[in-house]
Amino acid sequence: MVLLLVAKLMVDAGRTKLGHSPWVVFFSSLGLLFSRVWFTISPYRLRDLIAWSTASEGRIRLLCG
Repeated sequence: MVLLLVAKLMVDAGRTKLGHSPWVVFFSSLGLLFSRVWFTISPYRLRDLIAWSTASEGRIRLLCG
């Protein structure tokens, strides 16, 4: 969970502080890499996230909206 929070922090920092710099792509890629590594190490978390998000029709509509 901490890695995902760090990834979000990096992506948010890249958008607002750097503007149109090549570093924005770097920070966004690094954040995406952290989230991919997290779900690769523990695939059951992705399975649980998908199961939770599709548990009811209301959640599906809310998340797809």
